[in-house]
Amino acid sequence: MKREIKRTSDKAALVELLEKKLAELRNGYIEIDDIKVTLPEGFEVELEYKEEQKDDKTKCKVEIEIEWSK
Repeated sequence: MKREIKRTSDKAALVELLEKKLAELRNGYIEIDDIKVTLPEGFEVELEYKEEQKDDKTKCKVEIEIEWSK
């Protein structure tokens, strides 16, 4: 099973999305599309920044990943 949230945004909309996700995390879950995932007490968190040269532009990416086994 896989769900993604992917959209065009600006800084204000990103802040709003992250604040919503933070509220969910404080309540022990996170919603991705139509799935509500209950989070365990412990998990691994990865923050990653990448740059990739594409023609005359540099593509930049920041990822936040939460991972655990059940």
